Amino acid sequence: MPRFDAAGLFFVHIPKNAGRSVEAALMGAPDPAARGARRPLGRIGTALSRLAAPALPRTHLMGTLDVALAAQHLTYAEVEILGLLPPERRHPDDTFCVVRDPFDRAVSSVTHTCGPQKDPAGFERALERWLEAEPSDHNRRAHRRPQAHYLTDRAGRRAVGHVLRFERLAEEFAALMARRGLAARLPWHGRSRAPGTARALYTARARTLVETAFAEDIDAFGYRFA
Repeated sequence: MPRFDAAGLFFVHIPKNAGRSVEAALMGAPDPAARGARRPLGRIGTALSRLAAPALPRTHLMGTLDVALAAQHLTYAEVEILGLLPPERRHPDDTFCVVRDPFDRAVSSVTHTCGPQKDPAGFERALERWLEAEPSDHNRRAHRRPQAHYLTDRAGRRAVGHVLRFERLAEEFAALMARRGLAARLPWHGRSRAPGTARALYTARARTLVETAFAEDIDAFGYRFA
């Protein structure tokens, strides 16, 4: 959920939607550590703290509860609840996000979690496991959230003024920058498939699974499988 104060922009970073490319364009920080990603020693420490954590606080919401949040993937409502953005900085015209075809995004998310998918039968099994597994932390939960959940405030109102499409991102990002009087160039980071090519991995059941899990996105943004 990066803030770009020099540009006067607030970016709602929905996972698997070219967020790293947007960050690189506006912040120029290609090093993961510079963007706040944990180094190996930090990841080991996090794993050890989870192993040592008592069950009582999480089970009964008592005592000390240590919760790791992926600040990069907070929803707009979470930013409000946590008080991370002053009210004067919450104007919709200063806020943007990128949304993506849910069918393509599901393939990207499953690949991110389960590895590359080579055939429809394997993808269907991996997709079902991914959707059924209980997310173990905020970052994994963020990948499973419908995109529509990122765009609303605590009252359920649309709070993001500029919704860019992944499928037309280069031109739409350039247009947004031009309106702001900026000259940021959009590089591509992590792009592995052209939009729409993931359809070849879908069985009829896999299509139904995505249509059910991400029905809000399909309705909100007008995406269709065909």
